[in-house]
Amino acid sequence: MKKKLFYSLLLVFTNIVTISSQEIQEIRSYHGLGYEHILNETNRLYLDTITIIPRDDNDNSSLLTRYRIWWNTAISAIPTDRNVTLNINGDGWRGRKYVVPVFSYDNKNWEYFPDSCVTDNDGAKGLYNYSVSYQFINSNVYVARTYPYPPSRIEDLIEKYKNRPCFRYKIIGYSQMGYPLYLFKITHPDFNDSTKKSVWVHSRTHPAETQSSFVLEGMIDYIMESVYTDENPIDISEVIYYIIPIVNIDGIVVGNSRLTPQGEDLEREWYRDANNDRLLADSNAKETKIIANTINSLIDEGAKFSVALNLHGKNAKEDEGAFLYTNFKKSLKKHGKAGDDLFKKQLHFSSLVSKYNCVPFVVRLGYTPNKPMQEKHFSESWWWANFKDKVMAATVEVPCSKVSCTNERVDTQDFYMLGKALAIASYDYTIWYGNPYSSYLLNQLDLDELMKYYHRSDWER
Repeated sequence: MKKKLFYSLLLVFTNIVTISSQEIQEIRSYHGLGYEHILNETNRLYLDTITIIPRDDNDNSSLLTRYRIWWNTAISAIPTDRNVTLNINGDGWRGRKYVVPVFSYDNKNWEYFPDSCVTDNDGAKGLYNYSVSYQFINSNVYVARTYPYPPSRIEDLIEKYKNRPCFRYKIIGYSQMGYPLYLFKITHPDFNDSTKKSVWVHSRTHPAETQSSFVLEGMIDYIMESVYTDENPIDISEVIYYIIPIVNIDGIVVGNSRLTPQGEDLEREWYRDANNDRLLADSNAKETKIIANTINSLIDEGAKFSVALNLHGKNAKEDEGAFLYTNFKKSLKKHGKAGDDLFKKQLHFSSLVSKYNCVPFVVRLGYTPNKPMQEKHFSESWWWANFKDKVMAATVEVPCSKVSCTNERVDTQDFYMLGKALAIASYDYTIWYGNPYSSYLLNQLDLDELMKYYHRSDWER
């Protein structure tokens, strides 16, 4: 079937005079879970200047401007004998230091515009304008704020691995628009699950944060493709990886940056039931209730979780690499020893990721460190309320910075490398803290030595 959906940006074409604005309709062809972006031709006038205006989520102009962070379109019939200027007006983050767009001639292979082609312009009301001036070699081009990751790639992963005995998937429910929410399970089928520790990973809570999907794909590919190698550092007879590849499928479908079509930020839809911390209140979004119910069902069936990762993308400066958010650097009476232990465990996990990644992976303080975790409404606060430091639950943030394997701006290979590092580190951590002497081992870790993996954010200074 085919659906016509309003796309997430408004294009204004200018040459000598301004041509009337038009909203671009996006045609998405349904193909299993996947949605392929097939845009109508936007321009046949060989214009020198094209203005791209990102749309507010659900056209709600009252939202915070920093949430306005997604655009992706195709442009046809542009000149190739001279530079074309793309004016991006009204982005939630400043260009160049935070945002360098990407382009593609086939909608598959993407690359950044050179930094030298990106210029910051004046903005207003918390929004930013920037321009890209570039001479294309093809008159038909795709441009996007960062690397697109369509949900069809998740379907491709399912197709790739569905016949492998160590890979299982199922639909755990349907989104508010009726799209399937998938759960992947990766483990050795010939060993009893009751003897294994479990790792939880979910991704793409915010539609525009496509980096998280590339990291997750790298994680899955590494686990699956290294199963049968002699030097595989992960023994899947000892661990189960449970993975939700896309949390906010509806937000992706309608082209939002952050929210569902109903205006919900699924990152903050983890309000616990007043009488039972294991349950979510009825007021939460459908998707998070499905996920929480799934985790509870797995626990009731015997799953023993030790790690829970919440993968995100991040707008960050060029010198800020991928990191883990902590809420426990500052000791609070309500957190007690468990909070101090979890902070130390998060630093330890960061050191393990750094060991397998090409660049350091650090820990940064969350935005509300003085607010007890029990009073917050993230997935990590759900894990904390129920398991304290027994589950190392944390948000992983992945910027498009220049902290990369090549010292150039990060690309998909860096995302895949981080996914590999997270996969191995999660396994190592699980085995370490599955040891009956784990409390003793934790006490032996030197906190001062681990603090080299802690980096202060600008706002903390």
